[in-house]
Amino acid sequence: STPMTPFTHDGRLYTVAGYPGADWAANARAAGVGTLSRGRRSRQVRIVELGTDEARPVLRSFAVEVPVGVAFARRSGLVRAGTPDEFEALAGRLAVFRFDALTG
Repeated sequence: STPMTPFTHDGRLYTVAGYPGADWAANARAAGVGTLSRGRRSRQVRIVELGTDEARPVLRSFAVEVPVGVAFARRSGLVRAGTPDEFEALAGRLAVFRFDALTG
């Protein structure tokens, strides 16, 4: 169980690892599926890691959509100001995952 902040970009749900080499990211990569829970609601999802080029626009969106994630990245020294350009430059260093609904 790992707390994270999923966010929507272009109508799909994503999350970004808080730092390079995060253990939960390695576990998500290996599992390929998981359960997203919020309160009493939960849903099964396929976990799809994005390649560097696919991750760039999602990371730009993260910089705007997830202020708590930006603050964490600033405190940890990954970015200075937390601009979309700084986050885009992290593509290939930070794992970016898309959550797809599992059907049947």
